[in-house]
Amino acid sequence: MKIAFVISSLGSGGAERVASILANEWSRMGHEVTFYCTHDFEKQVYKTDERIVIKKLREKNRSGYFKLVSKLKKEFLKDKMDVAVSFMTTPSFYAYVAAKKAKIPLVCSERNNPYMFPQGKFKRAVRQFVFKRAKHIVFQTNDAKEFFSKKIQNKSSVVFNPCDNNLPLRSFPEEKVIISAGRLNYQKDFGTLINGFSLFNKEFGDYKLEIYGDGEEKEKLEELIKTLKLSDSCTIEPFSNDIKTIISKSSIFVSSSIFEGMPNVLLESLAIGTPSVATDCPIGGSKLLMEGNNYGKLFEIGNAEQLSKHLKEIANNYNEYYNGAVHFGASLREKLDSQKIAKQWIDIFERCRKNE
Repeated sequence: MKIAFVISSLGSGGAERVASILANEWSRMGHEVTFYCTHDFEKQVYKTDERIVIKKLREKNRSGYFKLVSKLKKEFLKDKMDVAVSFMTTPSFYAYVAAKKAKIPLVCSERNNPYMFPQGKFKRAVRQFVFKRAKHIVFQTNDAKEFFSKKIQNKSSVVFNPCDNNLPLRSFPEEKVIISAGRLNYQKDFGTLINGFSLFNKEFGDYKLEIYGDGEEKEKLEELIKTLKLSDSCTIEPFSNDIKTIISKSSIFVSSSIFEGMPNVLLESLAIGTPSVATDCPIGGSKLLMEGNNYGKLFEIGNAEQLSKHLKEIANNYNEYYNGAVHFGASLREKLDSQKIAKQWIDIFERCRKNE
């Protein structure tokens, strides 16, 4: 099968990471995969199989809408694609018009919290227009699915994010380090994490907190660290392509987000076997990942005191939590094996091609 994957770019981001994992598995299964990137990007962050073709449709974001759609349609026809899949609102709109003209089915996927994104009435209207007309929609959680009309729900599936099959082996931490990672912005709410760590650090001064990421709130967060006198125990590190290895050597992972789709870094932390603490945030991805896990903790959004309490519970009983997390990680890796998840997508593509 020839699969057209329409996405903004292959830079950093959760959607890009999932897209890369899926495309690699589809390529290994013998399918031909081509990425059509609708926005310019300087560097490809996640590795893809050498057989996968990557095409940039836009250089320096100068191509207008009509030109880009026309180019995408021509590429679909020239490459004789069988099915198109798109991530995120704007690429989905381009993919819908091009796929319609090329007469191939389109599968769209909602990758964030639909209650929060996209922002703006126009983009929301565009998403509604495309989802009503796409052949199939893939959601990450039932909560996300239930945001939409019955018409859209009736032609949709819930598919979890895949787990990278090349995760590093878990090792007992040599140092007491708490890790978090993500873009330094409002959504990730690292302020609550730092405040929670400050309360925790009063009793457990031998622990350190490392936050990996870049973003617009960096200076604000660094100022908070200074105000709370945590400069010796809390640092903000640059974005890392090897965050999985860093997590595998850490003591605890924390996700403090106000909202998420299905957080990939939390998924990987749990699959590696790291005791993890996360907000019980919409659209329910963190809660789903934690299901059946007695060695991970959920806390209320913005509740630094509850976060601190969970960190203390884990630190006071670390061997128990470590062993339990490793056991849970093994079951999660089996459940979310990237080959299994990729096969679920292929089954959807096949049904769409057969008009089922």
